[in-house]
Amino acid sequence: MKISQADAESFYDEKSAGKPSTFAKNYKNPLLRILKDCMVKTNNVVACLKKHKEVIDKIINKYENVNTRKVYLQALLWFIDNYEGLRTEVNREAYLRAWEQSKLDVMETPNKEYNDLPTIDEVQNKIDDKYGKDSIQSLYISFFREVPMRLDYQNIKVYKSTTEVPEDAVKYIVYRTKKLIMKEYNKTSKKYGVAEYPLSDELITKIKNSLDQKPRPELIQFSNNNPTKAVANMLRGADMNLTLNSLRHIMSIGAITPADKVELAKKMGHSIQASRNYRAQIKDEKDLVKIDIPRRHEDAIRQLIADYLELNELD
Repeated sequence: MKISQADAESFYDEKSAGKPSTFAKNYKNPLLRILKDCMVKTNNVVACLKKHKEVIDKIINKYENVNTRKVYLQALLWFIDNYEGLRTEVNREAYLRAWEQSKLDVMETPNKEYNDLPTIDEVQNKIDDKYGKDSIQSLYISFFREVPMRLDYQNIKVYKSTTEVPEDAVKYIVYRTKKLIMKEYNKTSKKYGVAEYPLSDELITKIKNSLDQKPRPELIQFSNNNPTKAVANMLRGADMNLTLNSLRHIMSIGAITPADKVELAKKMGHSIQASRNYRAQIKDEKDLVKIDIPRRHEDAIRQLIADYLELNELD
């Protein structure tokens, strides 16, 4: 039996009919991504999957996050179960065991990222101590505190006045108005339109000083072009085991009142209505699914649901 990449693509195209837009991300992409190197040599999914130990070891070695491992193993198992005739060609039991183990790992791994988090002031202080108050790292945290977006810090230009802003500018700061304008931003700009952020006098001054000391074409520049890794490396360099998601969570838990939460939702670039609409979708008892979980995992499960809703924009 042979399944080429074209065969797999056609299979997923057929199966995606009527499925949510996240189907390819959760099932097709993980399978093809993890088999990419093997497929170059054989162009046969079956031949690749027959080497179950190599495939499973690759997932475990490549991805430290237990949730990510579970996603990849689940995608592989789904493909094996749904592509006609494939179950008898590969060692399904090995993939099933690995997937079941990944589920246990998810449940048993403490949610370190969201436990005992520092305050954003503590993060700022550690970054300042490590890199200096005039560093770009310090500027990033100061900027993030007022603009807690996800991955939108690249290509921000700075202008003195609105008359200097070119028509094709997408992300820019204007000193005179003390505002950041984002015409495009991660994932939700088409939905919510142009985003405007008033910036504090302190931040404007810090931006001016930074650009005076180190002139550059854009405001935030890291040596690593991958912003997620750049932020994680920066935080680890200051002895903090945090990520960009950690920073967003720190900002979220700092919003106490309903007004704070509404304002923060706007700043973070996701829908204020998401949770309301989600609850509306499950009002009917027929749409409810109830599961029992150990009480000690309640916070972790709640966070997983919150992360899923934000990721998939159910509103």
